[in-house]
Amino acid sequence: NIEDISNSLDIMRQLKPKKYNKYSSVNSEIGFIANDILDINDISYLVSKTGEYYSLNYNSLFSLSIQSIKDLDTQLQHEKINNEIKNEKLMNRIIELEKKMDLLFNK
Repeated sequence: NIEDISNSLDIMRQLKPKKYNKYSSVNSEIGFIANDILDINDISYLVSKTGEYYSLNYNSLFSLSIQSIKDLDTQLQHEKINNEIKNEKLMNRIIELEKKMDLLFNK
């Protein structure tokens, strides 16, 4: 049962990175709180054998991140093409206006 990920950016927008101290450690870490992602579909997590705590499966986040980067790149390429088309149209208009101005001033 293999399917493409189509909503990676929507999923990533729901994530809330946190800075925290793990257990009794004095060193802070940056990551995600597993309980915060329980309601987010498509992100997997692990449950301890006793069911007392959750652990985030960072492999799913890595895969979502890669797909999100690819989706953003696709959007960027579309925007780039649209901007090139708009720029070309503007340049053509400028050329036409300059021609008209030349005709007006060179009479």
